[in-house]
Amino acid sequence: MQIDPKLVTSAVSWVGPTTAATRVPSAGNDQVTLSGAAALEAAYQQTADVRPEAVARGQDALAVPDYPPQVIIQKLSKLLAMQLPKESS
Repeated sequence: MQIDPKLVTSAVSWVGPTTAATRVPSAGNDQVTLSGAAALEAAYQQTADVRPEAVARGQDALAVPDYPPQVIIQKLSKLLAMQLPKESS
């Protein structure tokens, strides 16, 4: 799929780059608090590496002889074929 970056889809026209106001950083006033990161790390450590419900869902899907459905395979193959480079003759 190719996307034309010059394609205009709205009534708003592009006016070009603008100059943004520059802010001069002040030394010594920056602070960071990472207490949220510690809570996130603790929650991550309590998460199981393997989710049994996801494994069971995958095993159930594999048990179906015609999974994925033929319609899905055909749609995917068409989408993939559209991405192939065109042959030059």
